[in-house]
Amino acid sequence: MSLLAEIGTPHDVASLAPDRLADLAAEVRAEIVRVTSLRGGHLASNLGTVELCIALLRAFEPPRDAVLFDVSHQAYAWKLLTGRAGAFGTLRTTGGLSGFLRRAESPYDVFGAGHAGTALSAALGIATARDLRGEPGAVVAVVGDASMANGVSLEALDNAPGAPRRLVVVLNDNGMSIGAPTGALSRALRSGGAEAAFARFGFRTAGPVDGHDVSALVAAFEEAKRAGGPVLVRVSTRKGRGFAPAERDPEPWHSTGPFDPATGRRATVPAGFVRWSDAFGAFLCEEAARDPRIFAITAGMADGTGLSGFAKSRPERFRDVGICEAHELTFAAGLAAAGMRPVAAVYSTFFQRAWDNFVHDAALQGLPVLLALDRAGVVPGDGATHHGVFDVALLRGVPGVVVMAPRTPCEMRRMLRTALGLSGPSGVRWPRGAARDDTASDDGTALPVGRAAELSRTEERPPAAIWTLGPEDAYADAVRDALLALGVGSVRVDARFAKPVDAALLRAQAAAGGNPFAATPALEAQADAGVRVFFTWEDGIRTGGFGDAVRDVLSGHPSRPRVVSFGWPDEFLPHASSRADLLRACGLEPAAAAAAIRNALER
Repeated sequence: MSLLAEIGTPHDVASLAPDRLADLAAEVRAEIVRVTSLRGGHLASNLGTVELCIALLRAFEPPRDAVLFDVSHQAYAWKLLTGRAGAFGTLRTTGGLSGFLRRAESPYDVFGAGHAGTALSAALGIATARDLRGEPGAVVAVVGDASMANGVSLEALDNAPGAPRRLVVVLNDNGMSIGAPTGALSRALRSGGAEAAFARFGFRTAGPVDGHDVSALVAAFEEAKRAGGPVLVRVSTRKGRGFAPAERDPEPWHSTGPFDPATGRRATVPAGFVRWSDAFGAFLCEEAARDPRIFAITAGMADGTGLSGFAKSRPERFRDVGICEAHELTFAAGLAAAGMRPVAAVYSTFFQRAWDNFVHDAALQGLPVLLALDRAGVVPGDGATHHGVFDVALLRGVPGVVVMAPRTPCEMRRMLRTALGLSGPSGVRWPRGAARDDTASDDGTALPVGRAAELSRTEERPPAAIWTLGPEDAYADAVRDALLALGVGSVRVDARFAKPVDAALLRAQAAAGGNPFAATPALEAQADAGVRVFFTWEDGIRTGGFGDAVRDVLSGHPSRPRVVSFGWPDEFLPHASSRADLLRACGLEPAAAAAAIRNALER
């Protein structure tokens, strides 16, 4: 029987004989590699924290002692050792375990997280509440060295003097962010000067401790528990430990799709396809060669956002600001104010953290900051913390912002070119993954702002219009075919712009080619031959999104068309095995869309 099979509760870890701990760590690593090779997920970071999780469970008594993980993309071992080993094979699948910590999943998951910088603030809050109630127990926050430089972490540190007793911060120093570390704090850690800095914030410091020596870790944690005030224990770990490909090059193994655990081979992009991020990076390199004002910025994700090539070719016009999205956007605004054309590449889910900076510092001043929103739309395996579904709704309410979503990589190039020619702020969003590579058909032109593109129609005067935002050909084609099976014709439109939407085309379609601005009896007579139902689909939250923009335009139109808006519901979506599973769970399959359109026509 395997050791891991004997671990049902943290007590089983705490009571295990010391000479069996190395075998337990090896089994945990093997299981992480096995399941991640099948399901994808965060690999390198989790392989680096196996002994750390074992030591935490031997030195502390969760859930009485609250243990928080910043981001929690390094907590797979924690899941395996806190009663979830039997379900670990369901990781990142529909109805299975989350790839991050979730309060609803286990009492040992004290605080859910998927974004960096939260653990210190939350730990201060939990420890303060504990002391107000006079409860026992320690509070432990596990924070990566890159997360410590996040703005929220620094704000928490600034508030830490006089912090509660029995507060332990474990600084997991693996010398990495997602990519190579950047910034002054990272350099201080490398030079050994960080301990003095943390002491000024009121922390006693200990370490560095070998993060793969369970005995040394437990001794350091026991000493921290006995301390009179807040303690920071610095531990040194190796990202990717135990899996040779991830140890050699941790960055591409930070988050991975399925792979062959024996060889490390992963699925490649099929011939004729290109990753959206790579298409973005290639375009920006080309434009930067022509325009010395272009400056690219990323928040710790040069490779993930496709900017590694730019960083190598134009290092003087590239900045990785670390996991500091708020600074990224205000830094971009400063560049724009000084005459540069900054391009701030950020995952959609992490843009949420910098929305105020974009609104206040870029949009309010009318500065030409270009938001390159990667991973927009649902990201099924990662779930609620990483779905990029809020960006359109957030940006639609910001005056003066142009928001675009390309249907193809060629359209992405044209949209980026359009954005770089604007005098004010803009955003272009695209999903994770790859698309058929049509970039060779780019004619070098920009797009007319706010102009949609009619793609096809099944009859001359169809009663239904299908308006989609972004790369939704497969979905729109399925809706069209389902409508045809119901005897309903349609016209297909690529919206291109979420803001401003093509009001002229919408009104013209509703009026069947008549003057959409003249509310006359003649126009009302024509209206019966126009589009009677407009269907919208967007890979984003429905509330306040693109569909609402279409509804706003058509409200009060004399032909009184109906608008059926499909998008993700007003709730936090779970993780799932696939987008298809999420569509099914939310009742948003193409067949359901066709039925909703037909029902609207009948009404």
